[in-house]
Amino acid sequence: MKKHLLYLCLLLSGLFVACGEDDNDNKIYQLQGTWTVQNKAVKVWPREGGQTEALALEDSLLQYTFLEENSEIIFHNDSISLTISYMGFTQPGTYACSLRKNILNIVPPDNLPLILEGTVNLNSPILEFTFTTESYMTILQLLHPSFYDRILSANVSYILQRNE
Repeated sequence: MKKHLLYLCLLLSGLFVACGEDDNDNKIYQLQGTWTVQNKAVKVWPREGGQTEALALEDSLLQYTFLEENSEIIFHNDSISLTISYMGFTQPGTYACSLRKNILNIVPPDNLPLILEGTVNLNSPILEFTFTTESYMTILQLLHPSFYDRILSANVSYILQRNE
């Protein structure tokens, strides 16, 4: 009897794992297509200076969001095509990505020492993507250390609209 119960438990756990993977695959399918960046916002928690410093840093960091408003992002099955914009420099590219439980991971270009991940909130036809704090801070540390030293925590969010 115990042997049959063990087999039943294994079968049921496999079924639940498969359902979870199906849900994730369905979410990837829902993201596929072309999206346009409608809005972007930066939230900063400074080491010192309070609200005045936070507002000044947020204004400055809008130049370090890397995706321009009205730019297009294309989600494929296992990759994302986008144009990175930084201080007048633009670089289009396609990068491998994966989605697990509403966390989108993007493989950094050129093996840069970055963590590119964020939360995905899909309310079709609107998609909100927010870099995790750790991810955005690794970007700032690499590209603008003087900002990094002044910031306790920061993140950037994008609102995207699905193209018809």
